[in-house]
Amino acid sequence: MGKSAALHLSLAKRLGLGFSMLLLATCLVAGLSLWELQAQGQRMRQIVEVNNSKAELAHGLMENISSMAIQARSITLLTDVKDIDAETAQMAQALRDYAKLFQTLDQQVRAEGDPPELALTTAIAAAADKAIPLIKQAAHEGEIGAGVEATLTLTSRVRPAETEWRKHVSSYLAHVAAENGHAAEQALQAQHRAGLLIGGVLLLALVFGALLAWRTTRSVTVPVGQAVQLAEGIAQGDLSLPLPDQRHDEMGRLFDAMSRMQNHLRELVGVSAPQQSLCAPPVPRLPPAT
Repeated sequence: MGKSAALHLSLAKRLGLGFSMLLLATCLVAGLSLWELQAQGQRMRQIVEVNNSKAELAHGLMENISSMAIQARSITLLTDVKDIDAETAQMAQALRDYAKLFQTLDQQVRAEGDPPELALTTAIAAAADKAIPLIKQAAHEGEIGAGVEATLTLTSRVRPAETEWRKHVSSYLAHVAAENGHAAEQALQAQHRAGLLIGGVLLLALVFGALLAWRTTRSVTVPVGQAVQLAEGIAQGDLSLPLPDQRHDEMGRLFDAMSRMQNHLRELVGVSAPQQSLCAPPVPRLPPAT
């Protein structure tokens, strides 16, 4: 069936089909490579743009927590009004910066909807709601000159609340770092799988291309060789050489022309019946070339 169908295709169509199949295989390998490149880009975007951004925000929260704690302690120790006012203003700025950073972080986490991250940010918010009023209370006590009360508030109430606050922020940072590590591991595994897949497809395409090139070349060179052999025989005066089976391509037209030429030469020469090599009635045909 395959050989019969191939014989009905012209040489130009056969060569075009072969090159088209090779081009299709090349496009398949290129498409797989592009798909894997896009997937890798998505994984790296998750690490660089999303997770690293959240980690920076969490580090900013930690810095503002430290700043508020230091400024509250400084207000308690200072006696100069101007210095106290300056520290109070800095603490207020740290509170505003913290609120802005946490709002941005909370929006990102809620947009993604990851339950573990939502639980961690909720814990951070609860710890902040507990610690910030105590820090403000200690700072106020320091402002009005109640140093003893401020010191007691800092040591007995602010410090435990601040420690718990920091612990929740640190837990969030550890969670983001674990996510980054997991995403990087997934990216490496996916890259390895994609490499094997692309390598396998490329090898298959090479084998298929080599087989297709061999069959296409053979479908051209074999009938050309038969035509040369037939032409050489006719040139030597042998008009009894068999012709290949009927073909429906350019080589078939060539063989038909050579058959007509043989018959015409027999008529011109007037070969008698006993001369078998020159008067075979119906000329036998060779099997078709593949």
